[in-house]
Amino acid sequence: MEKLLQTLQKNLKPQCAKILLTALQNSNDESFFAFVLENLESIIVWLNSKEFEHMYLNVQSPPP
Repeated sequence: MEKLLQTLQKNLKPQCAKILLTALQNSNDESFFAFVLENLESIIVWLNSKEFEHMYLNVQSPPP
């Protein structure tokens, strides 16, 4: 787990790392966790992409 955290810290903006870690923490699905670990490099590329930033990070959501 420590290696995963170091990888995320090194390769992702804090906001993107938080999104991924929250998804992992909120999931009780072992296959989801395995999927993330197996595809971590691709997920990091996607989270760092302009497309992700434009479509998901810059979207204003209504207040809770």
